[in-house]
Amino acid sequence: MKLDALTVLVALLSTTGAIADDNSPIHVDELNRRPVIGRLGVPLGKPVVIQAKIIDGSGIDRKSYDETYLLEVSHVDGVQLDNPVLMEFYTPGYVRVKLPHNAFGLYEQVYGKAASKLDSAQTTDLEKEYVGRTVRVVAYETGSFHGLPSDLPNDVPIPQSTSFHFSTSLVVVADRSRRKGQ
Repeated sequence: MKLDALTVLVALLSTTGAIADDNSPIHVDELNRRPVIGRLGVPLGKPVVIQAKIIDGSGIDRKSYDETYLLEVSHVDGVQLDNPVLMEFYTPGYVRVKLPHNAFGLYEQVYGKAASKLDSAQTTDLEKEYVGRTVRVVAYETGSFHGLPSDLPNDVPIPQSTSFHFSTSLVVVADRSRRKGQ
């Protein structure tokens, strides 16, 4: 029996683990040994300069996006993406980036005080200068698991939730947008 080079190569790669079943489990330690590539095409935790448009999540057909703003990322480190990527984001308290991820944060940024409630007219007025704006920021993608496992025991109360899944979001750490007068 004669084996061709491709058959031998596939056999070698399979036995060395270079070709793995897509559903084969990985150990959590692998996450620290090998880079996990995020939705932006770069490893999680790698700071990049992104260009994105601020989007009102209420206009997206996904309940978890209601009352939040999202970033529609079009460029990563100056390279235009084939398809824009819609991402949740937040800014840590230790940075000076003014990029609120909800209407209450936007109100506080504009008026310098917290709002106890906002009606739709106030929100619409606030969003006029914010939603749709393009920003250029330094951010990194991070990820975590959310939701509830599907195989919980019957005696465990199960609130309404999403199924157990991994998702990523952006941590915005610096603003590189040019404002009028700069």
